[in-house]
Parts: sequence; C-alpha cells; structure tokens
Amino acid sequence: EGEEEHDESENEEESEDRKEERQRRSEHFKTNTSAEYGRGKRKKLKKKFSFLQKRFENLKEHEQRNFANFAWQEYKDTGDKRMLERCVTGFVFAQLSAKEGRKRYGKNADMKLMEEFQQLLDYDAFFPREASSLSAEAKKGAAGMINIIEEKINRGHTPENPVLKGRSVFDGRKQRFMYTKEETASPTCTIDAFFLSCVIDGIELRDTAMADVKGAYLNALMDDEVIMKIMGKDVDLFCELREEFKKFVVMENGIKVLYVQLYKALYGCVKSALLWYEMFTEHLVDMGFQVNPYDMCVANAMIDGKQCTICWYVDDTKISHKDPKVVDVVIEKIEAKFGKMKVTRGLIHEFLGM
Repeated sequence: EGEEEHDESENEEESEDRKEERQRRSEHFKTNTSAEYGRGKRKKLKKKFSFLQKRFENLKEHEQRNFANFAWQEYKDTGDKRMLERCVTGFVFAQLSAKEGRKRYGKNADMKLMEEFQQLLDYDAFFPREASSLSAEAKKGAAGMINIIEEKINRGHTPENPVLKGRSVFDGRKQRFMYTKEETASPTCTIDAFFLSCVIDGIELRDTAMADVKGAYLNALMDDEVIMKIMGKDVDLFCELREEFKKFVVMENGIKVLYVQLYKALYGCVKSALLWYEMFTEHLVDMGFQVNPYDMCVANAMIDGKQCTICWYVDDTKISHKDPKVVDVVIEKIEAKFGKMKVTRGLIHEFLGM
C-alpha cells in the first residue's frame, strides 16, 4: 500500500510539471499574425543620429537620452565603445565634419581646411606613395584622414561672425590593437602638480608665461611605416597646394584616393603623444632641466641661483622664474627647436580652459 501511495504522489507531481511545461511552450510558440507583423515588418532602430553633423543645442531631449541609453547598452552587451565615443564627441565638442562644415560655411570652411593642410605640408608631415607600390594588405590597412571644422566658441564664435579652425587627424582606430599600452601611453601633468607649482609661483613672486607649441606632434618623427589615405574633395585641395601630388591620385570605386606615408607624428596616431613627449623632454634635458621623479611632466633647473620650473600638458606649457629675462631665454631656446610659440605673460592666464 505504501508503494502504491508513493507512485500516485509521483504521478501527481509529474502531472503538475507537465502542465507547467505545456504552459511554457504554448507561451513560447504564440505568434502574432496581424498586419503589422511578419518578415521585414519589425520595427528597426533608426540610426539617424550623426553627432558630428548636429549642434548639441539643436538635439531634442529625447534624442539625447535615447542615443545615450542605446550607446551605453551597446557597450555593456558587446564591449564596443564606438557608439559611446560618438555620443561623447557630439555632446562635448563643438565640431563639424568637413562635409557639414562646407554646407554651413561654404568656401570659408575650405579656406580653413587649406590652412591646416598647408601646415601639414610645411612640416613635411607625409609624402605621397604610388598606389601600385603598396600591397593589397597595406591598402586595406591604410587609415583615413579625418577632417573637421571647429567652431571656436571660446574665441567669440557666433553664427553671424563665425570663428573657425580646420583640423586634420589620422583615424587611429585601426592602430588600437597593434601596440601595447606601454608602447603608446604618454604622461601628462597632474592637476595637483600644476596647482602646487602655481602656489609656488605666487609665494616666490615669479614671472610666469604660458606658451603653446604650434603643431607640436608634427615635430616628432614617426618610427614605423604608417600609410594613410586621403579621399574625395580633400584630394583636390591638397593637389591645389602641391601640384606634384596629382600623379599619385588614383580612382577607387569612383572616388579619388591619395595614399601617403607619414613622416611626422600626426594627431590621431596612437603613438604620437609618446613620440612628442620623448622629443620635448629630451630637449628640456639638453637645456639643463631635470624631470621631476614624482611628475614626469614637470621639470626644474637652477638658473642664476633661482629655480625655473616648466609644467606641460602635451603642447601647453607654463614657464616660471623669479627673473623675467630668464623666462625670455627659456622661451627663445624652446622656439629655436620647435618654432614660434603663442605666449601670454602677466598675472592672469588661461591654461587648458581654466
């Protein structure tokens, strides 16, 4: 009797389990057959956001929120940061693609791009390569040149009186997995070191100068073979500036392409920051400065019995000494190596937007 009761209880449990499984399967296989459902009728996410093409203030609030949420979910699910980068780029930086810049500002945008292109040529940033001399792998691995128009809001830009700057950078995304972090990481001055040096400047009543090295990265030489391709209308602008480039232009899928090899460390290359840091630091050491062991972007030298300090963040430098003439000499020695700098003197300065 005991065994029969046990078998009956198992049958009841199995019966309940089967009911649950049947219910689960019926829910799973339910299919909506209404007119708005079916192959090709499912609603898809419309990637209509192009943050290099829109002003942040012109985006609707729900557009900002939806895209930010989508980008964050994409990163959590796949580890892909590209959507987040688009979001941050569009929200934070006031810049337009060259195409959108031309639509909005016409020839003025082309003029600013040509100024940037001329600087690249003046610094011998790259030289053209015959497309036929490159392997198929080299062409496939060639990164594009990204050209943008910056609206310099901090310099008084308004829609009525635009203040623009063209900027050309190497699309370094293809280099991300080619080097280790140790091969590309470059130190920058910490906020603590910068403010502490300002305190010392004030206490010792030092003369202080802020100096910006023009085209800093373009002073450093590339140590690898890096191929870049220039495409579309930008090819025509380069050929206007250097007529000899025309013989290197080829057509690919109906688009003009100019292949070049980098000679200098162009902005956007993953190693550019480190190459510039090593070059600038080496020059300071040659001038008699010693790099601070606690912050690799602070250097000191005893000149005329007083300490001279240089803090730098990439190409922005702060130079201070008790004697203004010493500051003049230091600036002249840096300019002798890297060219004329934009210098401000006095008690009120701007440094990295501060």
